[in-house]
Amino acid sequence: MASLLTVSVLLVLAAQAGCQSLEAPIPGVSGQEAPSEPQEKASITKRVQASWLRPGPGESGVDGSEPALTPQEEEEEEVPFTERVPATWLRPLPPVSEEEEEEEEEVAFTERVPASWLRPTPFFPEEEEPFGLQGREPPPQESPALAGRIPPLEQLGPNEWVTPFRLSKMSVQPIQLDSWLPDYGRFRLRNGVTAEFTSPNFPKDYPGYIWNTWEFITETAGADLRVTCDVFELGKGDFLLARPQGEGRRTFRADARDVEVTASGQMQVEFRSNRLGGGRLRCKAHASGGEKPAVEASAVVDTDPFIDLSKPIDLNAPICGRTKAAKRIVGGSEAPPHAFPWLVALQTGRSKVQFCGGSIINERYILTAAHCVDGRTPTRLAIAVAKHKRVNDESERIFRVESIIKHEKYNRATQDNDVAIVKLRSSLRSLMALENGWVRPICLPEVRCQSRVPSTCYTKRLAVLAGWGLLKSESLVGASAVQFVRVPIMENADCQSDYAADRIGITRRMVCAAYPEGGKDSCQGDSGGPMAVVGDNDIYTQVGVVSFGKGCALPGYPGVYARVSEFGDWIRRNSKL
Repeated sequence: MASLLTVSVLLVLAAQAGCQSLEAPIPGVSGQEAPSEPQEKASITKRVQASWLRPGPGESGVDGSEPALTPQEEEEEEVPFTERVPATWLRPLPPVSEEEEEEEEEVAFTERVPASWLRPTPFFPEEEEPFGLQGREPPPQESPALAGRIPPLEQLGPNEWVTPFRLSKMSVQPIQLDSWLPDYGRFRLRNGVTAEFTSPNFPKDYPGYIWNTWEFITETAGADLRVTCDVFELGKGDFLLARPQGEGRRTFRADARDVEVTASGQMQVEFRSNRLGGGRLRCKAHASGGEKPAVEASAVVDTDPFIDLSKPIDLNAPICGRTKAAKRIVGGSEAPPHAFPWLVALQTGRSKVQFCGGSIINERYILTAAHCVDGRTPTRLAIAVAKHKRVNDESERIFRVESIIKHEKYNRATQDNDVAIVKLRSSLRSLMALENGWVRPICLPEVRCQSRVPSTCYTKRLAVLAGWGLLKSESLVGASAVQFVRVPIMENADCQSDYAADRIGITRRMVCAAYPEGGKDSCQGDSGGPMAVVGDNDIYTQVGVVSFGKGCALPGYPGVYARVSEFGDWIRRNSKL
């Protein structure tokens, strides 16, 4: 428009200049005298008429009015600001992988499940710095394999010292079989059992600045305890210190020979090295004699099948799903201690803060929810077994994690395929062999859910939920010990109907459980834990993994679980021993 106006103005100027030259008096024609000086050009002071312009069709009128604006120009005229809209103001869902974008047509809705509906413990404190004095090298990651090796109750970070004071805060581990002990700990030895303990990195040289402590207690009152060392190659300034109960301490240095100490009932042993390190130590503790031990309530006659420690304890082993609870668990409240021996707690790697649950499925693998381990690395995760109290449980054992296997089709938006497997660094086999029955795997379904065979889907069966989750979602009050409830398993169609208003899809890889009136449910902190049914002979089979739900125990909003039967092949493929 502006270029046409410019051209038109130039044409007008040229036309007026032509007119002036034509109107100038011609001597001898008009009778007027010719001017003595050339006349100045007239300045243009009039508006160029619209009719003089040459717009294209439809660009302006021919009646002298302003050129008509296009609709786009009218809209731009009305908008006072033209800044770019910030990208954060846009509202797409976060990007997902190609696998996550593939949704089956079986569900009517695919809305994102709100993060608040997931059921891990809500708050994650910052990871703590390692406790204690610095200078200790971490235990060797690839020690020589020895059958029956016992993991420490408490996993420590790199460069930590275990002083007698620190040791006094740890729980006592029962040793029922000949075992190779960790670098520190308190141990109760059964009569006739020999426990071997060594310096870090054995058979290689130990590093500098070591302070390890072991305490040995005989299971039988008045039994003899004998500690001997068959490898004693200490560096200058390093020493082994023994404190037999009721006697003075004995110190053994690099020049010592025939290291042997005896005690009645109890002995504490310390090993310290200076900054240089360099040496090797291997000792054994053996318990014998004494009075017959009293039978503990938890050590009643074991009716479980015989466990052959020379063979792996794999999925659905004969001991799976068995509990030594005195009676069938009914109702819902605090569970008897160790009533669910497959139940484990997922904890942060250093500070040991519990945030999710899981279940033992064989001697090396834990089944849990994918959203519990999403974004976590093995070093930032620990597994607590034989646990009843949420905090300060003397019976619990802490295991370090070797790897995390999250389902490759886990969808963070819809929580479909919300399952994961955690592999432990060491085996649970020796704990499963104990008569107390505190550590056992749970059985898994052997067939997939088939709608034409309702029994394979467990519909209308009462399921048992167990965990340490919140007692009330609005109060953030966690359970002090394991709690359990029973809830009926629902049809998926009914569950889909309950969540239709929220446009949440319930896939065939999910299963729901709740009473219509609410009141009983899993809650935050229970994520990853097992939902099980009880079959013949009181055998527990895990049918679900706690996943999500709107609120906790609200009427019309059932708890949603990953359906374990749909992941049988995936679990077997990723939990091979």
